[in-house]
Amino acid sequence: MTRGRRILIALAAPVVVGGALLALYLRGSLTSRAAVRSPGVHAVGVTTLASPGGPIELWYPARDGAGDGRVRYEEAYLGYATRDAPALDGAARPLAVLVHGYTASRFELAWLGERLASAGYVSIAIDYADQGAPMDGDHACKRARETSAALDAVSADGRWSARASTDRVLVVGHSFGGTTALALAGAPLRRPLACADKRVAAAIVTAPPVGPIALERLAEATPALVAPPIAFAGTGDSLHDSSVRLSRAWPGARLESVDGAGHFAFKGVCTPYARARMAMQCVGRAGVDRVALHDRVARSARELFEQIERASVR
Repeated sequence: MTRGRRILIALAAPVVVGGALLALYLRGSLTSRAAVRSPGVHAVGVTTLASPGGPIELWYPARDGAGDGRVRYEEAYLGYATRDAPALDGAARPLAVLVHGYTASRFELAWLGERLASAGYVSIAIDYADQGAPMDGDHACKRARETSAALDAVSADGRWSARASTDRVLVVGHSFGGTTALALAGAPLRRPLACADKRVAAAIVTAPPVGPIALERLAEATPALVAPPIAFAGTGDSLHDSSVRLSRAWPGARLESVDGAGHFAFKGVCTPYARARMAMQCVGRAGVDRVALHDRVARSARELFEQIERASVR
């Protein structure tokens, strides 16, 4: 066999393997029903809303028996929602905004949208145009304003305005999405403050990059939220210290340190197809249970929702 022939075979192998994994995944051979079962009391639905600013992904509690509870997100993440399932009737439910990291997609935190929907909450997420944009306060504010526009769109939607309460929302962001979440919450990432949204009542950030100047400004202008933010960070992540400094600079903020976890532990559980192509993001460090970590973040989100509810009835 010639050297050129061996190189062609080597280059083709990942494509063949990846294609085989995708075929198996689409047939369901590499998934289990246990892996896609709702952990809460409600079935989970997901739908895509059209808006002037682009698509809005929305997770919500669905009626029991509404579907098979199985969904793929961009062939990357496996979920247990049913697309366009009939929504559970009842009063407007508290809403969370999920903010993805730099150059990711609105499906990055789908795992949290599903967990919250199974517990009775509604979540939304949008895509942000990050290519070529700097990861600075100005861009975080631009993303924040786009998020506020998405909240406006949900409020104006005839179907969802009665099902999702946008008065006091929880915002959750990963990585630069965490920086965006802080901007929405009113953190002084830049001057003047033109991107805070008064509807934000609480925040959770996972591995957010926050600069020293913004942290110094927090001492001068701490946002008035229902509850101080919760900052998650893995000890195996180079941004761990950023969360530590944030928790010290923001009075009352809580640090949730995760032993051994890296930066990508807060992404969804990948499909076999994605694992074959994005090993760095999909294969976690030994000893770190990604599903258990996701459950831990979801518990903190429910805790903040309960604090928001208590504050609203005072």
